[in-house]
Amino acid sequence: MKVELDIEKMQAMLEMWRNSTDLQVPMTDGFRLYLMKNRHEILGNLLQAATALNLAMSCMKPLDDDAAFDDLKEKLRAFIEWAAAEIDKLDLMTRE
Repeated sequence: MKVELDIEKMQAMLEMWRNSTDLQVPMTDGFRLYLMKNRHEILGNLLQAATALNLAMSCMKPLDDDAAFDDLKEKLRAFIEWAAAEIDKLDLMTRE
């Protein structure tokens, strides 16, 4: 079986996940408050999704553009690390 992975769309998705969670995109005040109130849960869900994508990508191999595929895997790993670090920060704040 062969599938085609749209690397640009995947990168845009990761960027949108991060920018929206960090409140860096235009949104209504109500939605902004929702994201702030539910940040921990949202980050946990995104971490799970990104980890699943990472697992799926570990089962893939590029047919032609190794560098672009490796770059996407690195961006995915960086997103996972960022989300985990943000969760750790929130956990630390609640313990203090």
